[in-house]
Amino acid sequence: MATYLGPLVGDLIVVTVSGGGSWLALGTLGSGTGGNWTPYVSTWSTSGTALALGNGTMSSAYTLRGDECHVSIRQVMGSTSTYGTGQFRWSLPFTAATLPSSLMFWTGSAMAGDAGTAYYPGVARLFSGSNLVMCINPASATGSSGTEWNATRPHTWGTGDYLGLDLTYQIA
Repeated sequence: MATYLGPLVGDLIVVTVSGGGSWLALGTLGSGTGGNWTPYVSTWSTSGTALALGNGTMSSAYTLRGDECHVSIRQVMGSTSTYGTGQFRWSLPFTAATLPSSLMFWTGSAMAGDAGTAYYPGVARLFSGSNLVMCINPASATGSSGTEWNATRPHTWGTGDYLGLDLTYQIA
Protein backbone atom coordinates (compact mmCIF):
# COMPACT_ATOMS: atom_id res chain seq x y z
CA MET A 1 0.00 0.00 0.00
CA ALA A 2 1.10 3.59 -0.61
CA THR A 3 2.47 5.77 2.18
CA TYR A 4 -0.42 7.56 3.87
CA LEU A 5 0.41 11.28 3.68
CA GLY A 6 -2.02 14.21 3.81
CA PRO A 7 -4.94 12.50 5.57
CA LEU A 8 -8.36 14.01 4.95
CA VAL A 9 -11.67 13.76 6.78
CA GLY A 10 -13.62 10.91 5.23
CA ASP A 11 -10.61 8.93 3.94
CA LEU A 12 -11.10 5.18 4.01
CA ILE A 13 -7.91 3.57 5.37
CA VAL A 14 -6.59 0.28 6.72
CA VAL A 15 -5.65 0.43 10.41
CA THR A 16 -3.93 -2.41 12.22
CA VAL A 17 -2.11 -3.00 15.48
CA SER A 18 1.53 -4.13 15.39
CA GLY A 19 2.88 -6.97 17.53
CA GLY A 20 4.27 -4.31 19.90
CA GLY A 21 0.84 -2.67 20.34
CA SER A 22 1.41 0.34 18.05
CA TRP A 23 -1.41 1.50 15.79
CA LEU A 24 -0.51 1.54 12.08
CA ALA A 25 -2.35 3.40 9.30
CA LEU A 26 -1.44 1.47 6.15
CA GLY A 27 -2.79 3.74 3.43
CA THR A 28 -5.85 5.12 1.78
CA LEU A 29 -8.45 2.97 0.04
CA GLY A 30 -10.76 5.81 -0.87
CA SER A 31 -10.85 9.59 -1.06
CA GLY A 32 -12.15 11.85 1.65
CA THR A 33 -12.96 15.55 1.24
CA GLY A 34 -10.00 16.37 -1.02
CA GLY A 35 -10.89 17.40 -4.55
CA ASN A 36 -13.83 19.67 -3.70
CA TRP A 37 -13.54 22.79 -5.87
CA THR A 38 -14.18 26.24 -4.40
CA PRO A 39 -15.00 29.09 -6.80
CA TYR A 40 -13.19 32.39 -6.23
CA VAL A 41 -13.00 35.70 -8.09
CA SER A 42 -9.66 36.06 -9.85
CA THR A 43 -8.62 39.56 -10.90
CA TRP A 44 -7.20 39.91 -14.42
CA SER A 45 -4.68 42.77 -14.61
CA THR A 46 -1.51 43.89 -16.40
CA SER A 47 1.87 45.25 -15.41
CA GLY A 48 1.00 48.41 -17.44
CA THR A 49 -2.19 50.36 -18.18
CA ALA A 50 -5.57 48.98 -17.20
CA LEU A 51 -7.47 46.36 -19.14
CA ALA A 52 -11.11 45.31 -18.83
CA LEU A 53 -12.87 41.98 -19.24
CA GLY A 54 -16.00 43.88 -20.31
CA ASN A 55 -18.64 41.39 -21.44
CA GLY A 56 -16.13 38.53 -21.48
CA THR A 57 -16.37 35.72 -18.95
CA MET A 58 -13.99 34.22 -16.42
CA SER A 59 -14.29 31.17 -14.22
CA SER A 60 -11.77 30.46 -11.46
CA ALA A 61 -11.71 27.80 -8.77
CA TYR A 62 -9.27 26.07 -6.44
CA THR A 63 -8.98 22.94 -4.37
CA LEU A 64 -6.77 22.37 -1.32
CA ARG A 65 -5.01 19.32 0.03
CA GLY A 66 -3.12 20.37 3.13
CA ASP A 67 -0.96 23.35 2.07
CA GLU A 68 -1.11 22.39 -1.61
CA CYS A 69 -3.39 24.54 -3.77
CA HIS A 70 -4.49 23.59 -7.29
CA VAL A 71 -5.98 26.49 -9.29
CA SER A 72 -7.92 26.45 -12.55
CA ILE A 73 -8.72 29.66 -14.47
CA ARG A 74 -10.73 29.84 -17.72
CA GLN A 75 -11.46 33.04 -19.64
CA VAL A 76 -13.25 34.02 -22.86
CA MET A 77 -12.81 37.52 -24.29
CA GLY A 78 -15.91 39.54 -25.15
CA SER A 79 -16.66 42.20 -27.73
CA THR A 80 -16.04 44.93 -25.12
CA SER A 81 -12.87 43.40 -23.63
CA THR A 82 -9.81 45.67 -23.74
CA TYR A 83 -6.24 44.52 -23.26
CA GLY A 84 -4.21 47.41 -21.82
CA THR A 85 -0.43 47.41 -21.96
CA GLY A 86 2.09 45.24 -20.17
CA GLN A 87 2.02 41.58 -19.25
CA PHE A 88 -1.24 39.83 -18.29
CA ARG A 89 -1.60 38.60 -14.69
CA TRP A 90 -4.28 36.71 -12.79
CA SER A 91 -4.72 36.76 -9.00
CA LEU A 92 -4.69 33.54 -7.00
CA PRO A 93 -6.70 32.68 -3.89
CA PHE A 94 -3.59 32.36 -1.68
CA THR A 95 -0.04 33.70 -1.64
CA ALA A 96 2.58 31.13 -2.65
CA ALA A 97 5.15 29.83 -0.20
CA THR A 98 8.62 31.29 -0.45
CA LEU A 99 11.07 29.07 -2.33
CA PRO A 100 14.77 28.72 -1.32
CA SER A 101 16.00 31.03 -4.13
CA SER A 102 14.61 34.16 -5.80
CA LEU A 103 15.45 32.47 -9.13
CA MET A 104 12.90 29.70 -8.47
CA PHE A 105 9.20 29.77 -9.33
CA TRP A 106 6.13 27.52 -9.38
CA THR A 107 5.00 26.32 -12.83
CA GLY A 108 1.84 25.04 -14.44
CA SER A 109 0.23 24.76 -17.85
CA ALA A 110 -1.49 27.35 -20.02
CA MET A 111 -3.29 27.26 -23.37
CA ALA A 112 -4.62 30.13 -25.48
CA GLY A 113 -7.04 29.86 -28.39
CA ASP A 114 -7.42 32.36 -31.22
CA ALA A 115 -11.22 32.13 -31.76
CA GLY A 116 -10.97 28.45 -32.63
CA THR A 117 -8.45 28.91 -35.46
CA ALA A 118 -5.17 28.23 -33.62
CA TYR A 119 -3.94 26.99 -30.27
CA TYR A 120 -0.95 28.38 -28.36
CA PRO A 121 0.53 26.25 -25.56
CA GLY A 122 2.28 28.03 -22.73
CA VAL A 123 3.58 27.82 -19.19
CA ALA A 124 1.94 29.37 -16.14
CA ARG A 125 4.59 30.96 -13.88
CA LEU A 126 4.15 32.01 -10.25
CA PHE A 127 7.03 33.72 -8.48
CA SER A 128 7.97 32.66 -4.97
CA GLY A 129 5.91 34.53 -2.34
CA SER A 130 3.49 36.02 -4.90
CA ASN A 131 -0.22 35.65 -5.60
CA LEU A 132 -0.11 36.66 -9.30
CA VAL A 133 0.32 34.09 -12.06
CA MET A 134 1.56 34.99 -15.57
CA CYS A 135 1.62 32.93 -18.77
CA ILE A 136 4.65 32.54 -21.03
CA ASN A 137 5.00 31.34 -24.63
CA PRO A 138 7.68 28.79 -25.29
CA ALA A 139 10.83 30.08 -26.95
CA SER A 140 10.41 30.23 -30.73
CA ALA A 141 14.02 29.37 -31.59
CA THR A 142 17.06 27.82 -29.96
CA GLY A 143 18.68 30.35 -27.66
CA SER A 144 15.66 32.68 -27.54
CA SER A 145 13.53 33.40 -24.49
CA GLY A 146 9.86 32.76 -24.00
CA THR A 147 7.61 35.84 -23.89
CA GLU A 148 4.89 36.78 -21.41
CA TRP A 149 1.34 37.02 -22.71
CA ASN A 150 0.01 40.51 -23.41
CA ALA A 151 -2.36 42.24 -25.86
CA THR A 152 -0.47 40.81 -28.87
CA ARG A 153 1.11 37.63 -27.47
CA PRO A 154 0.74 34.75 -28.02
CA HIS A 155 -1.58 36.31 -30.64
CA THR A 156 -3.58 39.52 -30.98
CA TRP A 157 -6.53 38.98 -28.63
CA GLY A 158 -10.10 39.62 -29.77
CA THR A 159 -13.73 38.58 -29.34
CA GLY A 160 -14.17 34.87 -28.69
CA ASP A 161 -10.51 34.21 -27.91
CA TYR A 162 -10.01 32.08 -24.83
CA LEU A 163 -7.44 30.80 -22.37
CA GLY A 164 -7.06 28.25 -19.66
CA LEU A 165 -4.38 27.86 -17.02
CA ASP A 166 -3.79 25.32 -14.30
CA LEU A 167 -1.25 25.58 -11.52
CA THR A 168 -0.37 23.66 -8.37
CA TYR A 169 1.65 25.40 -5.66
CA GLN A 170 2.36 25.39 -1.94
CA ILE A 171 0.57 28.14 -0.03
CA ALA A 172 2.42 30.34 2.44
